[in-house]
Amino acid sequence: MERLSREIGAEFEDIYVPTKELDARVQKALEIGQKRERKKSNRLQLLKVNFAAILVVGIIAVLAQSFWNADENLSGSVAKDSILSNHGDPGINLVAKEGKTTALNLEEKSNGMTIKIKEVYFDESRVAVGYEVEAEEAKKGQVYSTMSFNGKDLGGGTGNWDIAADQTHRGILDFDAEDLADAGTIELNVEFSEFNEKQAEWHFQVKVEKEPGLLVRGLGLEKQDEGSRFRVSLLEETASRLELTTSFYLPDDIRKTITDDMLLEMIVVGEQPDGSFISNRYYRQSGNWGFAERMKVSKSYTSHSEFAPLRKVDSFKVIPYVIDYNKAITEPLKQGAVLSSQNGIIQLVSMTNKENRLLVKLDKGRVPTELIGQNVQIEDKNFNRYKNVFYRDKGNYVELYFDIKGKKEDLNIVYQPVEYFFEDLAIEIE
Repeated sequence: MERLSREIGAEFEDIYVPTKELDARVQKALEIGQKRERKKSNRLQLLKVNFAAILVVGIIAVLAQSFWNADENLSGSVAKDSILSNHGDPGINLVAKEGKTTALNLEEKSNGMTIKIKEVYFDESRVAVGYEVEAEEAKKGQVYSTMSFNGKDLGGGTGNWDIAADQTHRGILDFDAEDLADAGTIELNVEFSEFNEKQAEWHFQVKVEKEPGLLVRGLGLEKQDEGSRFRVSLLEETASRLELTTSFYLPDDIRKTITDDMLLEMIVVGEQPDGSFISNRYYRQSGNWGFAERMKVSKSYTSHSEFAPLRKVDSFKVIPYVIDYNKAITEPLKQGAVLSSQNGIIQLVSMTNKENRLLVKLDKGRVPTELIGQNVQIEDKNFNRYKNVFYRDKGNYVELYFDIKGKKEDLNIVYQPVEYFFEDLAIEIE
């Protein structure tokens, strides 16, 4: 990873593209985006083009009617207890709530264990399958799954199952799916092993059609402030995933303070038509754990981040920040609670029920609104944390709206302060 980071940094610092060659490279970048090639070499080529062209924009849209088919196994719209909604990452959770997944009723038994394929989703970036597994006797071991689409291998994944007798375990099998046909058959193979000995295996075939929508944009948007520099080079978006390729430059006075516990993250936030704001956390960021190591040897850092897409917004902002997750502040969710940090003081003004949600009103003090919307959460007695569904800026106050399941007792409010918040490096993307 460090070697790759150095190579990317070298490409950024030394790149030269002649004028006559620029058009050819841009066209090649567009072709790569259309085919959804995400291999590292192709990403680097796209970044070269973006750096040289700066504001050359390529938009590739794939539009087709959304339709799902699993032969006679199709069982209608997805229920409220959707496995993909309850157990998926934020992007899968989003499309499941929007009814873009398909309910199934496939079942196969092997050696006293039964797998039920309950739900499936397929778009330009992935295939996700929601399953249930039951066992006649308690089982604990490793699971290995592979998938193919029209005979093309999509790779495999491993995990662990700890299943009590006569109880149901639910989960998701998620595979990257790039440059695939709009319709076809997925073949899913699952093996379960105990002590490295295979105990059971299952095989499923499901016909699927792709959820439409692919957008690839070479952006080359950049902001600078007091020696720091932030650049958003590439945007790729499907129905379930927003991907951003960014580069970040820090001056020595900040870079030298970065410790091994610090990570680089970003806020992606947009304003909805009703004036409320919605921000999404990333759920996968390649190389992020190498941020501190990179800062020890270089001033620049390139990352690839994945978010749930924002809906019903005309534009959104991307704001970088550096955080140490070991410094969370937790207080009982009670009126008057104070969250004090190096970023400023936040005070809980009131808690009410509104729009069938828990509304928490905070006096934000000097803390930026976007930071509160991103990093203030509610924690229940089982240490489950809930991010707000949306928030509203009320001048000196911020109103956070939460969906809290179960009893609303013994709750805490948690604030994650940041080490550096680069508000002046915010980049708006339309």
